[in-house]
Amino acid sequence: MTLKHDQQDFLLKTLKTTPRYIRSRLGILSITFLAFLCWTIPVTLGQSIPDRRYNPSDFTQLQQTKNCAGCNLIGADLSGFDLRGANLRSSNLTGATLRGSDLRAADLTGANLSNTNLENVNFRGAELTGTNLVNANLRRAQLVGANLFLINLAGSNLEEANLSGTNLSEVFLEQANLRGANLNGANLSNTQMTGVNLAAAQLRGADLSSANLAQANLSRASLDGAQMPGVTLRNAQLMSTSFRGTNLEKADLENADLREANLIGANLQRVQLSNAILVSVQVQGADFTEANLLRADTTNTNLKDANLCNTIMPDGKKGRCRE
Repeated sequence: MTLKHDQQDFLLKTLKTTPRYIRSRLGILSITFLAFLCWTIPVTLGQSIPDRRYNPSDFTQLQQTKNCAGCNLIGADLSGFDLRGANLRSSNLTGATLRGSDLRAADLTGANLSNTNLENVNFRGAELTGTNLVNANLRRAQLVGANLFLINLAGSNLEEANLSGTNLSEVFLEQANLRGANLNGANLSNTQMTGVNLAAAQLRGADLSSANLAQANLSRASLDGAQMPGVTLRNAQLMSTSFRGTNLEKADLENADLREANLIGANLQRVQLSNAILVSVQVQGADFTEANLLRADTTNTNLKDANLCNTIMPDGKKGRCRE
């Protein structure tokens, strides 16, 4: 291996300044090797660290052609850009700002949009299959008609976003903020939504079959007419939530807080409601057939207005079936 002049000078200086007793113990070769490592390792590490800034030529290419597949746009400011129909497949936009940009019908398949500011962005009809949106800011974004297959939205901010009618089946939404979002008619079946914030969200007619909403906050949300068979809402906050005519058959609501909730006409057959808080709940016409209400708090709730056929009551007794 041939050393450059500056490397040779560095090694000679190291040998000269090393105390004699250390040289005698370690030997010239050992000291030379250690000095060589001290020189080369920082250089090697510096070369291995990827560039955390966008590529200017990629930025220009996107501006001029809207065709920038696989581009490096890390941290780029694309606020207000007209990117309708743009090709951004597999591009890296980590930490970029696209606030108010128009991405209708754009192709972002497999792109990295983690920690990106996408507030008020229009994604209508966009292709987002396999996109990474972890911790992205999508506040008030328009996602109607977008393809969201296999995207990762964990920890993202979707407050007041429009997702009505979208297909979010099997999407990762853990710890996401969907406060006040429009999810009317959306498909959220089998979706992982543990700890999600859906307070005051609109989910009328949505499909949440077998979705996992454990520890989620749906207070004041509207789920009228939603399909929720087999949904998990264990330890969820459901205060003042509306479930009028909702299908909750075989749902798990153990330890859930449903104070002042509206369950008028809801299907609660074989639902798990043990230890749930059902204080001041409206249950007219609700069907609790074979449901489990063991140790549930039903203060100020008139269960006589509901169907309690073979229901396990809070005191452990079985409800009577109507003739």
